[in-house]
Amino acid sequence: MRHLRIPMLVLALLAVSAAAYAQMASSTTGAMRGRATDADGAPLPGVTVTIVSPSLMGQQQAITKADGYFRFPALPPGPYGALFEHPSFKPVVRPAIRVGLGLTATANAVTQSACRVVAA
Repeated sequence: MRHLRIPMLVLALLAVSAAAYAQMASSTTGAMRGRATDADGAPLPGVTVTIVSPSLMGQQQAITKADGYFRFPALPPGPYGALFEHPSFKPVVRPAIRVGLGLTATANAVTQSACRVVAA
């Protein structure tokens, strides 16, 4: 039984270290999530979501899943802007999204069709 004590101690230390690292990461960053839908509330997969912020070096992109949701984990805190783009819909801009320490900001977008119906 003594030979099992050391591996169990190592596993316990690894678990505590992983938990401490996860806590540290969430206390120095935030996150953003949201959903893209059409005007009828149906989810929109394949929407490109681009975020920009003075807190970022450049920009980050995500693509909405089949349920219309996207997520940006581990973002530096600060103000963000989000651009939602899909070939079949008009772009949507969401300015002034605030990401805080340890918090998840929500940025949803309702899109409208890019096709216009012209009466004859």
